[in-house]
Amino acid sequence: MQVKVLVTAVAAAVVAAVAPGVAAAKQAEVSGPSALAGRSYFGGELKLAGGEAQRPVRITGRIGYVGFLDLGGDLEVRCNGRGRVEKRETENGDVYLCRGAVGTAVVSGSHFKLRGQARQYRVLLPEGASGTWNGNFVVCTKGENGPTCDRRADRAAERQERLDTAKERRDAAKEKRDAAKERAAGKKAGERDAIPTLKELAELLKAATGGK
Repeated sequence: MQVKVLVTAVAAAVVAAVAPGVAAAKQAEVSGPSALAGRSYFGGELKLAGGEAQRPVRITGRIGYVGFLDLGGDLEVRCNGRGRVEKRETENGDVYLCRGAVGTAVVSGSHFKLRGQARQYRVLLPEGASGTWNGNFVVCTKGENGPTCDRRADRAAERQERLDTAKERRDAAKEKRDAAKERAAGKKAGERDAIPTLKELAELLKAATGGK
């Protein structure tokens, strides 16, 4: 997902996602089969209990990224869309990253942690999946044509997206002005925004659960 995010902002988002009392965010026990829909930052820890016959978790997002930390030693991640999966071995376990404008991460494995960010996202948890999920989300209900999600949440996400887009434009304009001032003063432009590296992502995933 080609969106850019300051690493410091990502670290702050991890704290916000797990800290109690955060407005519009929650943490809940989840299990499959079920579907979730949300926006902004999210995270969690999931286990899949079906062995070789277990169906994967599917996370579809728009403008963002999602990363995974393998805790069971058997994680497999596939990024459907324009992006391709990135992988790095760390002392905490293998880390995988999917990113792109629109895409789906297909994940299978016995135990893993995850965190990400998206303007909007949906998650399909298959039978055999269980764990915790945190962020701003709703649980969808079963319908004849598949899971349906509360339209109020969708409309709220759309309104928030418009606000976020306007803020991003203001921030980009301010950054452009600040960079121009720095160049005029002969100073080096500040660091560009960046999606966290796989190593940084591993540390964020570790820190999100107290290093366990």
